[in-house]
Amino acid sequence: MRTALALLLTVAATSTALADPCDVAPVARRVHKVLVTFPEPISTSEAAREKAVVALRHDVREVIADYGVGIAIPVVVTADDRQIAALTKRGLGAQVSDELDLVSFQGVVIDTSGRGRLEKPLRISGWELEAKRVVPYAVQLRGPSYTGAWFDGVIAKLDAMGLQYGQMFDGSLDVAMTEAQARKVSALAEVQWVGRVEPLYKVSPELAGLECPLVPLARVGRLAAAAGDRRTAGALIDLTVTYFEDSPALRAAIKAAGGTVMFDGSSSGGAFLTISAPRRAIRTLAIRSDVAAIAGSSPGSID
Repeated sequence: MRTALALLLTVAATSTALADPCDVAPVARRVHKVLVTFPEPISTSEAAREKAVVALRHDVREVIADYGVGIAIPVVVTADDRQIAALTKRGLGAQVSDELDLVSFQGVVIDTSGRGRLEKPLRISGWELEAKRVVPYAVQLRGPSYTGAWFDGVIAKLDAMGLQYGQMFDGSLDVAMTEAQARKVSALAEVQWVGRVEPLYKVSPELAGLECPLVPLARVGRLAAAAGDRRTAGALIDLTVTYFEDSPALRAAIKAAGGTVMFDGSSSGGAFLTISAPRRAIRTLAIRSDVAAIAGSSPGSID
C-alpha cells in the first residue's frame, strides 16, 4: 500500500534548546512560513477574500497558497518579522509555521528550508537503496494539503504525469517514480522538496540504541553506525516492518534474512508485519524499496 507512509511521515518540531543533540526544531531564519487568516466577514466572502489576498501580496514576501473561503482557512505566505508584526497590527491572524519545512520519517528529520528542491541520494556504505528504476520519494509541498483549488491543482499535475501517490496528513506526498520524474516534480512551483525514502530514514533510532526519538539528518551517520553494529548482528529481536506493498518477494526476503512472520497486520487493516529476526535483518530489509519503516514491535523488545 503506497499510503502506508501516511502513518510514518509527519511534520515534527520541538522547543528544546539548540544544545540538545535530539533537537529537531527548524533552524533560525529571517523569512518565515506564515499562516494568515482574515477576520469575518472577509474570510467567508469570496469577493472580499479575493480582494484581501490581492492586497496581501504587497505586504509579504510571497503568497504561496490560498485555500479559499471559510472561517480560519489560511493563506500561506512568507514574511519577515517586520511584516508579521504589521499584519498582526492590522488585525489579521499571522501564525509563524516554520515547522512546515520539516519532514519527519521513522527515524530521521529533515529541515528542507534552503536545501534545494531535489535532495541528492544519501551515500553511506551498506545503506544504499536497492537499484530499481522506480523508487519511493517523499514530496513536500510548500503549503499544507488542505482541501481546495491550490492542492487540487498539484494533484492534477501529478495525474497528468501518470504518477501514483499517497497523501500524507502533514501535507507531504509519497510518490513512486523514476529519477527523471522526480526532477520534473521538483520543478513544480508548488513543490518545496523532493527526496528518496532512504533506507536509514526508515530505521527507528530505538533499534540502534540511540536516545533520540528522531535523528536530525546531520547525525544520520551515527544512526547508521549503531544500527549496523556487528557485535549484536545475530541477536534475535522483534520488529514491526511497515511496507509500501506486501508481496511474495518481501516475504521471501524476510525468510532469507532469518526472519519469521509472527503477525500479519493486514488482517486488521494495517500495512505491516511483526517479525522475529536477527538484528542484521534491519539493514537487509531497510534497503528494499517496498519497505517503508522498521521499528521495535513493543517497548523493551530490543533489549
